[in-house]
Amino acid sequence: MNKKQIGMYLFCDSEAQIMLAEKAGIDGIMLDWETRGKESRQSGYDTQINNLNIEVLNAVRKYSQKPLMVRVNGFYEGTHSEVELAVSGGATQVLLPIAHSAKEVEEFISIVGDKAEPCIMIETQSLLDDIASLKELPWKTAFIGLNDLMISRSGNYIWDPLIDGTVDWIYEQLPGRELGFGGITLLEYGYPLPFKLLVKEMARLGCSFSFLRRSFYRDIQTLDPRQECNKVREYWDTCLARSITEIQNDRDIFIQTAQAIKNAL
Repeated sequence: MNKKQIGMYLFCDSEAQIMLAEKAGIDGIMLDWETRGKESRQSGYDTQINNLNIEVLNAVRKYSQKPLMVRVNGFYEGTHSEVELAVSGGATQVLLPIAHSAKEVEEFISIVGDKAEPCIMIETQSLLDDIASLKELPWKTAFIGLNDLMISRSGNYIWDPLIDGTVDWIYEQLPGRELGFGGITLLEYGYPLPFKLLVKEMARLGCSFSFLRRSFYRDIQTLDPRQECNKVREYWDTCLARSITEIQNDRDIFIQTAQAIKNAL
């Protein structure tokens, strides 16, 4: 299990949100440039789709010196130019979504070179099928995209990869890497799946980092963002201190709760 604190990255698409990240003591800033094919792929799903926003990229270093991750589009003929643009704007990590094979990941790593850290999204069944080759490549950080993984499997429930052991299997196959999944919001929130239950699963697996998304902005309202983020960190430490029996009991509760929600859909 990862005994470190979980890294929190905040999705930002405005100067005001960058400043909120600073106020909240967030560990890193995430800019999302993924648009190609996303609208049609995720049609009918509750997802966030942003536009390539150069103004926001340029604003990050005006207000923050935090690590900056930029998610570019899935691998295509314009990947090289997108990577160059992100790096020139100060990106310290460049994230490749919707990779279909280890070969795509290898080419992406080559494009990024030593200009930034190449990171990948693990969110297609075809990349999982190629995981033996993926583990041989020189990358450190990946995020398991549960929503697109669900879509690639023609599923209809985002938590199935946690229920059926797929996420456990990914962690087993890729030891020593910095792997993230799920999402972060305020400790007492999360609907229909309570966030506290998800935090326990993230801690059980050793989740290295995750993202604060739209729900964080919706839930924070007039609350103190730094105080609320610190509550999550404190709860994370509590989850890491659980006994083996407690961890298994919490795992059982997560599965029962998530399955009950699925059955009620």
